[in-house]
Amino acid sequence: MFDGTKAPRETRLKDIYHCLAQEEIDVYFQGQHRGNCVKPYVVIVSRGESKVIGYSSTATTVEILCYVPLKTPSELDIFVDKVKQALKYLKPMLKNIYSDIGDYVDDDVKAVMRTLQYSYYRKIEE
Repeated sequence: MFDGTKAPRETRLKDIYHCLAQEEIDVYFQGQHRGNCVKPYVVIVSRGESKVIGYSSTATTVEILCYVPLKTPSELDIFVDKVKQALKYLKPMLKNIYSDIGDYVDDDVKAVMRTLQYSYYRKIEE
């Protein structure tokens, strides 16, 4: 179980990585995974930040790409639920924005992929 009582790491992306890894989920940052999908894994992708109107904060969107082998697409829902459950340990630092993007067959890695979207806020330091 992820220990949320400890101080956050240098970046929220590292918090996400370590949270998933502690739950024994195979996790990578964008561009790290090589080869075909032979077991379920996750890729963390930052989609940028934007200023929150009326506040001195930014909102950053993070996509969690969940992959399962093409030969076992029925495992996708189970794996996605496991990932979502693990990321609950990061509340309230990380917020599920409930904007999951539909399934996609990725022929390059022989996998079925679903994208989950999360966001987090940061105070603008000036």
